[in-house]
Amino acid sequence: GSGASDTTTTPAPDSAVSSPPLDPGAPVEPGTAERVEPTANAVDVYRLAITTDMPPEATDGGVLVRFYAGVAPCFVLDRYEVEEMFDAVNIALFGGADPDAGDAPCPEIAKLYEVFVPLAEPLGDRIVQDQVAL
Repeated sequence: GSGASDTTTTPAPDSAVSSPPLDPGAPVEPGTAERVEPTANAVDVYRLAITTDMPPEATDGGVLVRFYAGVAPCFVLDRYEVEEMFDAVNIALFGGADPDAGDAPCPEIAKLYEVFVPLAEPLGDRIVQDQVAL
């Protein structure tokens, strides 16, 4: 025999290897939103609310706006409307259903999405408001 002892160490039981379960009360981690593009062909269009969980994020040439909505094909982003002012940017999001959805089953799931909204001027110190003057 070689006499070498087995020195394989087993991790302690409290050292978690898998990620902790998602706490619904915890803030949403950045990057978990699914990026979507407006389809401009949705049916049964309605107004979407911009989420306050994750504030809009200024990015190159515009702003990333997050919102909760259902899942495709029951939900698609139809369009956004932007109104830029001196001290604020008004953004309205409109969602609807995919016109080809037909009788697809629609699970009652809210999912986090984000959409890139281009701006004529950098967001800077302006605030993003979930509204557009109609």
